[in-house]
Order: sequence, then C-alpha cells, then structure tokens
Amino acid sequence: MELRENCTNELIVQGVKRIRTLVVVTGVLWILGWASLLWAAQPAPHKIIFDNQSGQNALVKLIGSTKLVVKVPKQRKKTVHAAEGDYYILVRYGDSIKDFTYTKSDPFAVTQSGDQYSIITFTLYRTRGGDFNVTPVSPEEFEKAGLSAKDPSP
Repeated sequence: MELRENCTNELIVQGVKRIRTLVVVTGVLWILGWASLLWAAQPAPHKIIFDNQSGQNALVKLIGSTKLVVKVPKQRKKTVHAAEGDYYILVRYGDSIKDFTYTKSDPFAVTQSGDQYSIITFTLYRTRGGDFNVTPVSPEEFEKAGLSAKDPSP
C-alpha cells in the first residue's frame, strides 16, 4: 500500500514537472509569438510629414500603396507612415463647404535604399509657392479618390 502511494506521489510530481515545463515552453513561445506579432504590426519606416502653414484646416488624402486620410489643423504638423511606392496627395482646405478649395500634388516616390528610408515633408499652402507642385482640382475629383473623409486618421 505504501509503495503505491509513493509511486502515485512520484507520478504526480513528474506530472507537475511536465506541466511546468510545458507552461514555461508555451509561455516562451507565446512571448516570442507576441514579439513577432508586434514586429509585424510596426508601421512602415517611411514617414510623410504634413506641415499645415495654409492658415486653414486641411484634410489630406494620401493616394498610393498606402491610402489614408488625415486631418491637419492649421499651424500643426501630422506625421504618417507609408509603404514604399508611388503616391500623390489631394488636399482640401477650409472649414465649410462654401469655403473649400482643393489641390492635387505631382506624383512622388517613397523609396528605400539599403537601410535608408524616405522622410518627406509637405508644407501645405492654399496657393502655389510651397515646396511641391500642386494643381487645383474639383471637389468631385477629391471625393472620387475613394477614401472617406468622414473617418480620417487622427
């Protein structure tokens, strides 16, 4: 009877050791998996900075490999991350539909060379004379770009 008890206790102890080992291994794999998930969820390393010097609030649509809409309040900067590719931006200036003006930039490229990434700054102005070429566009062209202005990025 005592021998059986010892055998049972020993089996329980071995079972606990196996469970502990399994928990530790599972925990490490879970942590490694989480780190991989975090690494995969990191934003693209390329940055596009919108510096709004227009005197009016702006809504910017980034069109290309990464598509997004971002509000850029007057006299503020917003930074977004973008994947490598070819892009252009559409900008709506103003606070009410009767005052809106719309522009479209020339195409530009976001590129990577080795471990060097693109950091592009657009200084937003309502008229020509900024640091990138723009052309006026219609409200329809701005709206048909396929991105909703109702839920922009912060």
